[in-house]
Amino acid sequence: MCAPVAPSDTVVRDPVVVFEILTPGIADADRFEKNWGYRDTPSIRRYVMLEQSRRGAMVFARAGDDWVGHVPPGDSIIDLPEVGIELPMAELYEGVTFPPAQGEASVG
Repeated sequence: MCAPVAPSDTVVRDPVVVFEILTPGIADADRFEKNWGYRDTPSIRRYVMLEQSRRGAMVFARAGDDWVGHVPPGDSIIDLPEVGIELPMAELYEGVTFPPAQGEASVG
């Protein structure tokens, strides 16, 4: 999984899976610069970027010497074999209300 972590630790050494919530101001940095940094960190096997303004994700994982990304459908299950779990996308966004898409009227 990763190196042992004490409850008081604020840094995890040798992470295996990283999740990030993409925010409008820094989404480009997460998609590119951070992604490259995570790709170049040997312990990281999977990087999951979750959208903040709608249900959606980009998932990058190691495939041999390659760093492969895909965009799973919004109703899919994100498989994390590195830590032995599967996360339904619906559960990750449970209780989250999204703003209306541009051009849609707000229902209230």
